[in-house]
Amino acid sequence: MAKKVSKKLKFNRKIQKISPDIDLWLSKNADVPKELKTVIMETVRYRVEENQDVHVENIVSILSPVQKRLVMCPLCLDLLKNVSLLEEIGDQVLKAISEHLNWEFYAVDSYIIREGEPLRKMFFIRQGTALTYTTRTDQMSGGSTSGSSIIDNLEKGDLYGEELLEWAFNFGSFSNLLVSTISVVSQEIVEAFVIRAKDLKKIVSTFWWQFSRKLQLNDMEDSQLMQLKFLAISSLLRHRKAMAKRGSGWDQVYNKLIKSD
Repeated sequence: MAKKVSKKLKFNRKIQKISPDIDLWLSKNADVPKELKTVIMETVRYRVEENQDVHVENIVSILSPVQKRLVMCPLCLDLLKNVSLLEEIGDQVLKAISEHLNWEFYAVDSYIIREGEPLRKMFFIRQGTALTYTTRTDQMSGGSTSGSSIIDNLEKGDLYGEELLEWAFNFGSFSNLLVSTISVVSQEIVEAFVIRAKDLKKIVSTFWWQFSRKLQLNDMEDSQLMQLKFLAISSLLRHRKAMAKRGSGWDQVYNKLIKSD
């Protein structure tokens, strides 16, 4: 009995200690649906009860993949729908993109993206502000001087890296990955929804037919047409393989395709 009381007191002390930080997180993220806040609190209580760490500053990290998707989708869909290149893309694709978004944090004065490096991610500012700038070199008689030119200030809801979407839409390869022409530096602690180039490429490969509608076949390069053809054939073979496993009439067709390879 005494052991149970001691365990309960220890649990209550831990909850009381982190409760202010959790309340602050929930107030900062007021647009998180009420039922999902309940899920978050239940997960926090479970982890405390099991004597597991709770990273309050990144509370989403403690959620299961399913719970994380439930939280991220309602927060991200409206942001994605406001992106010009995604206006005519179906909700199925938007949900897939939201499921690949990571909730990331950057300390004050941290580089989020550096000028001259591959543009490997696209991100939305969730909280905080970031400064974008480019480096300039002025030629002088007898030498040169360098400096920086401020371009913009990114705030909550702002997007950076939209050109990465165009790269993915056009079935770009990593050998021609875009290079960032500016640097992005946090001015305060920044929370951002981030998606990597590899995940965008994966989504385009999965929903290739949706993205191909936005492209004019006459304007596509041979390499893009070959990629589109490859994706179409791969999709057809996957479908036939699935049907064959179910014992349908597709099994004979699929077996013939495999033998002809």
